[in-house]
Amino acid sequence: MSELDYTTAQCEVCNEEMHEGRTIVLSVPGVPWSSRFCHPCRRTGAIPYHLLVANTQCIGGYDQSADWWRVIIDATLNHLGITMKQFLEDVKDDSDL
Repeated sequence: MSELDYTTAQCEVCNEEMHEGRTIVLSVPGVPWSSRFCHPCRRTGAIPYHLLVANTQCIGGYDQSADWWRVIIDATLNHLGITMKQFLEDVKDDSDL
């Protein structure tokens, strides 16, 4: 077997490890950053959670975010099974730093 047969990559949204060819690197909407996505995460519109929290904090919180960013928030929370309450707590905790 070649070295490529053993190469794995981790999706930065769901953290699942898979063969490298099963992931794709894309820019994250609204954030000057690229991340590795598995195809199921890419199809849902979810983004890496740490970027979601950090960017929402930079915006000034959920209430200050644009409608298109709220769509990304909802997609990510739904896909990862994270509650809005937990997300808002994480955004608040980030702003306390």
